Amino acid sequence: QSRKHTPLVLDPPPYETVIHLLDQLESGSLDAWWQLNMEMTLNPDSQYYNNEFELDLTKLPGWQEANDVTRNRIIKGAKQYIQQQNDINYDWIGTNKYNRADLSGCRALCLLLQKEPTFLDKLSSEIWTKWASIIVAFPSDNQHNECHIEIIRRSYVNA
Repeated sequence: QSRKHTPLVLDPPPYETVIHLLDQLESGSLDAWWQLNMEMTLNPDSQYYNNEFELDLTKLPGWQEANDVTRNRIIKGAKQYIQQQNDINYDWIGTNKYNRADLSGCRALCLLLQKEPTFLDKLSSEIWTKWASIIVAFPSDNQHNECHIEIIRRSYVNA
């Protein structure tokens, strides 16, 4: 007797959670940005978070599934996070641990480099300095990633 396995589907689906987190972010909850990054790794039938060290948000299912309005909100959220996030924990750097909230700042920078590079040209040296250590410490899977190399270069020049 064989039973057919029906895959579980997330409820609510990831795209709804992304919208909810964007609402929270737009209401001033900066923690919603890193949580949004995690939710964007999910497919509707995912059983766990995927691609935690993917630097490019546009490669994640949450971006692929998003419509233009949602994508624009994500870009706006990236700008907000980069400029307003001051609660950065540098203690994990040089260890075998990492901080999801901090790494999500690198993803925001990569997204902005791809979608609105002129925005990065306008960032102050204080903002680049704040993110420089995090950019360099982003897990090494991305060391040859063009976006990672470029945000390292920009942080070096501007910090």
